[in-house]
Amino acid sequence: MALPLFRLPIWSSSKAKMTTKQLASWSSHLPSRDARHVAWRIACCLSSVLLLYGCSTPPPLTLMPSDQPPPVTTVPSAPLAEEIPPSAPEKEPTAPVSEENSIFFALRSAIVSDTGKEKLRLHADRLKLDRKETVLLIGHADDQGSRNYNLAITEERLMAVEKQLRTYGVPLRQIRRNRSGSVKHLPSCTTNECRRQMRRVELIYSQ
Repeated sequence: MALPLFRLPIWSSSKAKMTTKQLASWSSHLPSRDARHVAWRIACCLSSVLLLYGCSTPPPLTLMPSDQPPPVTTVPSAPLAEEIPPSAPEKEPTAPVSEENSIFFALRSAIVSDTGKEKLRLHADRLKLDRKETVLLIGHADDQGSRNYNLAITEERLMAVEKQLRTYGVPLRQIRRNRSGSVKHLPSCTTNECRRQMRRVELIYSQ
């Protein structure tokens, strides 16, 4: 049997329930009893479906905006250790030594070397040009050996330098001697070069 064309009411989420009175009023407009019965059954089914849908609708979820970055947990960084600059290599603590005004000697020796003789020749020429100028010879010894030994070898080195100057024509009145025999200008050394500078006779000029 063909059902007559009829228009169902529009359902929305706000009208999820349909009362029995409303269904009866709607089906009474149909032409026959069978049609009204079928329409009644369809309306009841639709009402049940809408009722279940309205009850089972989950609450809306709160979503974060897509453009908002996720929260970042800041972890405090450990403090950097204080940087310590690398220490410079240790140097021998030496006082300034004038190479031109110093006559160096070998270990346990009081003999003037050829280099020392050339230096003394230049000093002799300077003294002979100015007869009023005098030179003071100061002897130094290294930190090895006893004090008596250092005093003795220092005296020998002073005599060797004085003799060489006299050989080059410097009068005795322009030469003075002052022995040290101990380490006054240079501290203790640990290298051969430092000790070589300590074993010397220093020439200091004065008017």
